Amino acid sequence: MHDDGTIGCVDFEFADRSDPAFDAADLIEHISSRSVSDETWEALVSELGVETRR
Repeated sequence: MHDDGTIGCVDFEFADRSDPAFDAADLIEHISSRSVSDETWEALVSELGVETRR
């Protein structure tokens, strides 16, 4: 993919149909997500249609 001299790449390694709750859990538990606040994750998973329970 390219646009105005910028080149990008799409990695389809994990592209597949999945359950939104599984996708959200996979994102939240990834090591790179440790710096993201709980409030941000709660907003994100609600936008994905996943209900949070406390």
